[in-house]
Order: sequence, then structure tokens, then C-alpha cells
Amino acid sequence: MGRLNGRFDERLSAAFADLRRGGTGSHAWARQRSARTHVARLNRHAPAVLLGNEWDDPLVPAGQTGEFLDLLQGPKQLHMRPGGHGDSVNPTLGPLAGASLWDEAVAWVDRYVADTAEGPAGPAVVLRSRTSVALEHHPSWAALRHADRQVPLTPLRRADDAHLVAGIPSAAESGPFPASGALDALGGHQPALLPLLVPPAAAVWTGAPLRAPHALRGAARVTGRLTADATSGTLIAHLYDVDALGRARLLTHAPYSFRDRPAHRPLDFTIPLPATAWDLPAGHRLAVVLDTVDHRYASDSPLGALLTVHTGATRLTAPLTPLSRR
Repeated sequence: MGRLNGRFDERLSAAFADLRRGGTGSHAWARQRSARTHVARLNRHAPAVLLGNEWDDPLVPAGQTGEFLDLLQGPKQLHMRPGGHGDSVNPTLGPLAGASLWDEAVAWVDRYVADTAEGPAGPAVVLRSRTSVALEHHPSWAALRHADRQVPLTPLRRADDAHLVAGIPSAAESGPFPASGALDALGGHQPALLPLLVPPAAAVWTGAPLRAPHALRGAARVTGRLTADATSGTLIAHLYDVDALGRARLLTHAPYSFRDRPAHRPLDFTIPLPATAWDLPAGHRLAVVLDTVDHRYASDSPLGALLTVHTGATRLTAPLTPLSRR
């Protein structure tokens, strides 16, 4: 929108240009403007801070706002909702996707500015999962991380390694950006069929079917090892909820890029995925899909480059707890 209405200044244009080139000059520019950089100054004054974020926000990946919340020492509250950037306050989606965050903001101002509200301020984290309309309360963002566990993975197609050819699109996609956020807010989760995800476009690993319903709350991560015949490249990691028929719904996704690495030399990688909140029914399983193309992300892979992912090294860590314990 800034390009359309002419409000980009020279420094902002230069920072975006540097980012597109893969440079690091924009990092210092962004860090200076980040609220996280100024946490110590904020805490000296301890202002009351109300935050809102969405699970499918492409600009502020879910989890970053929660980590910032835990650094604040004054009155604070974070609301996490389904949707994309700004959908929590979208007046069009509000009646369809649930109460707007504007109502919470008015109550917050009544309490800390007008000083007219009574009773306790409430928990630090209020979230609505992407599979329920009920609100959950948590004492901190860090409280969502206590359930991290290793999820044993098995390759969908048994082979020693998975060979991916860069630039071949697969059926694993992040959704029709920018409409995907609004669809998520309305319960339209991006689907896929696992049997259609095959090399050299994609590689798939699955966990065992869950014997009981489980809640996934927080950020998962994928680790592994790859070898590429190019010095630069990009992998896209997708995490899915898969039913017994192989029908999958996308939970979260993220890119991983490497640059100026020796070709044909193994490289260990870690892909932190944006946080999510999702309930998995009994009999469902988690699946990790790696490919090289997603319209939401730029790629450092030369077209046709070969990326070999070593199957035995692929690992998934996810914050899972049985629903009966919640």
C-alpha cells in the first residue's frame, strides 16, 4: 500500500531493497524501530500494554508478540485470534469470526485511562484456538512452551533420503495470500492431500496416529540435515494435521534459506515454525512436508538445483498435551 499511495521515504525503500537482495543492512534499521529494542525504557515507566495478534499473520509471525509480552513488567495482556494481519479488528470479519478486539481495547482504556473498570484485569494471555470458539486463559506466553515433546517421524515413502528439485511446485501451499488470513478467521483452513505430495516436488514425514485428542499450543520446530548441489537454497516447512484418509489441514509454515555454503557438503538446519493453537482429534497425526516453492516466500534456490534431505535426521518438536489434562 505504501508504494501505491506514495508514502515510502528513501530510507524505507532502501531497507526493502537491501532485504530483497538478501543483505543485512536492513537489520539495524529495523532493530532501531522495534518495540523490543526499547523494553528496558518501557519497563522503567511500566505502561499498561494491550496487544493483539493473529495465528496466520504474515507480517508478525505468531509467537513474536508473545515473547515480547513476557518481557514487559507493567500491566499487560495479549489476545491471540484466528486470522491474518489485523483481522482481530476487522469490522467486516468481526460478526462472522467472533468478537472484535475493539471491545477488549475499550475495556482496557476504561481500566487504565478512564479508571472506571472494576475487578481484576485478567490473565496475561487470552487466546482462541483455530478449532474452537472458546477463549483460553494463560498466565504467560512461556506457559505454552512447557509441553514440548519429540514427535517420532516416519517417511511417507520409505527411502534413505528425499531428493527435491528446486522450483517444482507442490500441493503444499500456505494459502491464497492475502485472503488466507480472512479464510482462516472464518474456519477455512488450507487443505492438502498427502498422497499427492511426492518427490521431487515434496517430501513427507508423519507421526503416529494419536490415541487420544491432543492440544497443540505454541511453536513447533523442524530440524534436519540437507545436502545441496548449489551454494544457496531454500526449503519451505509445512506442519499439517492429517486424518486417516490422508486429508491434511495446514497448521503453520516457514521458510529456511542458506547462502554461500559449500556445495555437496551436509548442512544441519533448524526451522522454527510460527506458533499456532489447534486441537487434533484421536486418530489424527502430525505431518511435516518440505518443498522448495511457496508463493508467499522468495527463494534462494537456483531453478533445477537438487536438495537432498537426509531422512534419518529429520526431527519434529511440538508443544502437545492430551486434551484431558487441560
